Amino acid sequence: MGNIAISATGSSATPQDARTLNPGGKVKGYPIRRQNLKHGFWILTGVLLILMALALLLNGAFTSWHAVQAHGRSVLLRTAPLPLLGFLLALVMGILTLSITSRHWADHVTLYVNGLNIKQGKQQTFLSWQTIQRFDERIKVIKFATSNIAVRSKMLLEINAGQSYKITDRFEGVSDLIGQVRNRLLPILYQTTLQRLKAGEDILFHPQLTAETEGLRIHGETYPWDEVQGRIHRRSLRIRETTDDQTLFNQKTKKVKNLDLLMTLLENPPKS
Repeated sequence: MGNIAISATGSSATPQDARTLNPGGKVKGYPIRRQNLKHGFWILTGVLLILMALALLLNGAFTSWHAVQAHGRSVLLRTAPLPLLGFLLALVMGILTLSITSRHWADHVTLYVNGLNIKQGKQQTFLSWQTIQRFDERIKVIKFATSNIAVRSKMLLEINAGQSYKITDRFEGVSDLIGQVRNRLLPILYQTTLQRLKAGEDILFHPQLTAETEGLRIHGETYPWDEVQGRIHRRSLRIRETTDDQTLFNQKTKKVKNLDLLMTLLENPPKS
């Protein structure tokens, strides 16, 4: 109910069960924001829908009974279908509301020393730092007139089996969670990327931007690491040559994959 906080996409990835791994000590938990209020609201909504269904059924039965007394049983074909349809619709919606609320009652994200545990409904997935190949933060500023009235944050994670997860600000302290994950994951992700580059693997950041051992391949041309610099300004990434300040790549940050990793590589380029 409400905004979906975590979504998983991908093909053949199998979620890891935290009980069969060694997550290490618990660092911090992140429950749903205003959890008790939301639980109460959806429970009340579900109960009211079921009560509405019963009321529609009783009203329909009473109306039909009076119609039968006055006009005979043939009138049931005109008086019964509409109340019965309303009863079934309200009943199904009420039961579905209570069922979904119950299933997602304990949704949370828990940060451990060795990874991140995500619980959504009956699914519980543990993402160890070593299995994550992508980390991105997305920030959306909501404006009214010339004022910023809200800031929405979400985190995108992708494991090496190709499955991706999105964690939004449906959870309390998601900005703190993103910072905690960045501090723990980025050094590991950087070292893993150096090993992949050393093994001759290319790292894709954008269709026109790929990291190689020798440097960055931009629009099909490779530039050595010591000849390029990156800068983020107004949610755009600009990569330029250090010699003549020529802009080689300019793109919105939301279209660049693994932006933090890319900036780390530019600041600490791989050694040949």
